[in-house]
Order: sequence, then C-alpha cells, then structure tokens
Amino acid sequence: MITRPLNLQSKLKRSSGSFDFIALLDVVVLALGFTLLSSRFIFAPGITVDLPRVGQGELTGMRTDAVLTIGANEMLLFEGAILNFDNFEGYLRDYFADESGAALLIRADRSISMETLMEVAEMARAAGVDRVQIAATPPRTEEREFFETPR
Repeated sequence: MITRPLNLQSKLKRSSGSFDFIALLDVVVLALGFTLLSSRFIFAPGITVDLPRVGQGELTGMRTDAVLTIGANEMLLFEGAILNFDNFEGYLRDYFADESGAALLIRADRSISMETLMEVAEMARAAGVDRVQIAATPPRTEEREFFETPR
C-alpha cells in the first residue's frame, strides 16, 4: 500500500469498535419527527351521521306531525306560514307545545347549505321535536324515460 513508504499507517487512528448511541438517538428523533409531522392529526368538529343504504324502493316513511320546506334564499314554508329564521324557533315552540314525540319532515332545496339544514334541525330539537326526517327521492336508475331530459 501507499501508506508504508511514508509511514502513514502510524498516523491513522484505530476505531474503538464500540457502538455510538448518540448517532442512534439522532436517527430515532428524526424518525419520530417525520412520523409525527407526516401523520394526519385532523380535528374536524361536527356531527356524526350514520348514513343508511338507500336502494330502489327502500326509502322509508314515518309519521310526521308537520312539514317544513326550505326554499331558495332560505325561505321557510311551515304549515301554510311563510317564516324567516328570526321568528321560526318561536313559531315551532308554539306549534309543538302540546305534543310529545313530535316528528318533522324537512324538504330542502338543493341550494341549501348543510349549515342551514343543521341550524334548522337544532331549532327543531330546541322546540321539542324528537325526530327529523329529511325528504329524499329514490336514486335514479340507468333506465330513463323516453321524454326525460338529461341533467
């Protein structure tokens, strides 16, 4: 080797042969940091809803005591009265004052936000309504009528 003529072999340090725990600790800390920072710790407040499977002809009905229609521009139609959000909860309290186990059917326009729908459901719960059913149409099948216009 080239180290013999210049006596470089004597100048080289011999490795101690022991294990360096600091290097292992560095690797573990880096792995832990990447694991924690790449994980998806997402806190999303909200309501958990168990969605039923709805097939053709499986939509169920229930007895309803009143029907609420939420139209575009958040217009509320409740049992023949046109209401807004300011006076709706008081109207509901008066309407369901004598009933226990009341059920409300909500028919909502497709432009209504989920926040509005949840706000109405909370108002209904506060007014004494026990069950809320959201009106739905059966899922569309691939077969279409001849005169039906596509969406």
